[in-house]
Amino acid sequence: MKCSSVLVTGASGLLGSNICRLAADAGRRVRGLVRTDADAEVLRGIGVEPAIGDITDPRSLDHAMAGVDGLIHAAAVLGGTWSSATADDFDRVNYHGSLAVLDAARQHSVARTVVVSSMVIYRHSVTVTESSPLVSAGPALSPYARAKLAIYYEGMHRVCRGEHITFVVPGAMYGPSPFTDRALQPTLFTGTLRAAIRGELTEYANFPLSWPYVEDAARIALATLDRGRAGKKYLAAGGPDDVLSLAAFCNLGCAAAGVAHRVRDVPLAGLTSDIGPMRAMAEASYPTPLVDPKRTNDELGITLTPVRAGVGKTVAWLREQHRI
Repeated sequence: MKCSSVLVTGASGLLGSNICRLAADAGRRVRGLVRTDADAEVLRGIGVEPAIGDITDPRSLDHAMAGVDGLIHAAAVLGGTWSSATADDFDRVNYHGSLAVLDAARQHSVARTVVVSSMVIYRHSVTVTESSPLVSAGPALSPYARAKLAIYYEGMHRVCRGEHITFVVPGAMYGPSPFTDRALQPTLFTGTLRAAIRGELTEYANFPLSWPYVEDAARIALATLDRGRAGKKYLAAGGPDDVLSLAAFCNLGCAAAGVAHRVRDVPLAGLTSDIGPMRAMAEASYPTPLVDPKRTNDELGITLTPVRAGVGKTVAWLREQHRI
């Protein structure tokens, strides 16, 4: 089933904005949920109907949800080293806000829903695939991971009751966005890449991440909406050659930009800066390969952009936007 009218929450975010742009370019009727009039103007500029609202305000979701047959829920508060979000923020937005979105979709009889999840729901002691074991629930999880795992189980509960909900699990996304300033925030890896090119990031802990170009992740989300099977997880991850440390990823950007600066890969014990909640990831052990998204890519017909090419496109975009 191809959804002809789609609501995207988090439409000003890196992933949400790219989903909106690709869906509008493909001729779909797209509505994007944003919180400000300024964001609404950006959406209009790419052919997307804006809806002003907030996922933490259930009443604001009625207008946004009316008349759509597909929903991609990409709104979230992000965690990570440079996030200032609190445990209450993750619970309020990523869990309770997501519940409000799912409730509104059910009330408006939305046919198909995609929930954007996070790699933190998987155990990383084995190669991550679509069917890999999930982390154990409990207080040892970070507040961000607890909220993401909880909404996954809530979604699966609804699948068992007949709702068509699928899940897209992205890796460390990067790339351009119609919302330039938003994409360059420190909590997004496009912003991290720019900081490295400008010489503002000097070191980071050495552990592997999978780097999907955001346009690929957006294509996966739209394909999952149309063809994904209820209750299944689909990986928006880079390929086997797209697994790099954050420093190595940033250094690709520095090389593409023609700058001499390089970010140092540093063992956790040798770091001179605090990486916050990412310390737990730096302390973990990882398998090879880190992630295998072959089932997703084969089932949905996705060809991935190699990380070197994706970084090159991102650097070119940063230049076009006069940000480097």
